Amino acid sequence: MHMRRTAAVGVAVAVGLGGAAVTSASSPGQRGDGVEVLRTTSEETSRVFQDLDDSGSPSPGDNIVLAADIRRNGQVIGHNVAKGTVTRVIGQRILWNFWSVTSLPGGEITLHGVFDSAAGAGPHRYAITGGTGKYRRARGQVVYHVSDNGARSTGVTRIIH
Repeated sequence: MHMRRTAAVGVAVAVGLGGAAVTSASSPGQRGDGVEVLRTTSEETSRVFQDLDDSGSPSPGDNIVLAADIRRNGQVIGHNVAKGTVTRVIGQRILWNFWSVTSLPGGEITLHGVFDSAAGAGPHRYAITGGTGKYRRARGQVVYHVSDNGARSTGVTRIIH
């Protein structure tokens, strides 16, 4: 098993991706009727690509592990970790199965979804699959766009709880 740190995987992969997925709000969350909306940005802090077959390019079974700072108005308010596994490669198109956990004040939010490189910058969508603390009943989705080869993402998160 060969592991290497790389600045680029050859496709734009967002955190959690997450999404990065759930990331920092550029304006405070809005609440009403059990729905919280976060307008978000995230900045990747680390990326490790695991090339299982040493081919030098993503192939089924390869993994990527990402971490990001969650920001609101330029201030770090949380963190995100994500893991993606290549599930299929069709020519230049790569499908990744992503899991992500975002820690925010008051709890964590978990996400899951498929990142399709064919969608380019996005929009990309992940399901909110659960949470802890104030997010323990969380459901909803994250819709986001990626830039800087996946190192930055912006999006809107609708959390129903």
